[in-house]
Amino acid sequence: QDGNQNFFHNAYYFIICLFCFLAWALYPKEIDLFWFALVSFAWVAYVGLALYPEPILSFSSTTTDILHVLIFCWYTVIGCLAAWRFAHKKYRFFEQLMWCFCISVSLILFIVPEHFLKFTMNIVFGFAVLIFLGKCVTYPFIAYRSKIKEAYLLAFCYLFFIPIAINDAVYMLTHKGIILSPYTSPLTSLFIGLILAIRISTNQKKVERFNSTLEETILQTESELTESLRSQYE
Repeated sequence: QDGNQNFFHNAYYFIICLFCFLAWALYPKEIDLFWFALVSFAWVAYVGLALYPEPILSFSSTTTDILHVLIFCWYTVIGCLAAWRFAHKKYRFFEQLMWCFCISVSLILFIVPEHFLKFTMNIVFGFAVLIFLGKCVTYPFIAYRSKIKEAYLLAFCYLFFIPIAINDAVYMLTHKGIILSPYTSPLTSLFIGLILAIRISTNQKKVERFNSTLEETILQTESELTESLRSQYE
């Protein structure tokens, strides 16, 4: 039964990941979809390791723990970039800092002495949680400045995640209580799917309005040109 639950929890986000990749393939200019596909893929990997405690691919439990922390770090950073791009914003300084953070911890966790490893992983995980919470707290202001209705919905979704993220961070550091984020997958997947569908629909309507305006302009220009030529030959 637990195995079936784990499968369905990951399946929800895998569907979102697949949806984003397919939508991006159809609308390659919608780079937001590509970023959200990466976020969904990273989340599937993170939740998969959280729900399947047995080591995978013959990795040791230590290596699996390191991969778990690293996946969360990359998920957090990619999530920030995806959210900012969704609101049509770029923060190059913070983006460079976060890329440096991910690359640095990816190297440090594999070379740190074993007796410092657990402490180092807790520190790294704590920083990643702070980045995630920082995104959730600040995104409503970013969404407000963007004036994009889909960004407002995404901001609401991130606010919903704040208590869940705090609970899961406490669980990961103390191994007490219960991890909640995997069990929010159905609601979160539905909400993000709705947001992305609204974005695609909005952009499609913009394209249709542009084509309609362009067609009307061409017809008007042809009419004016025909009338001008007719007046010249009269």
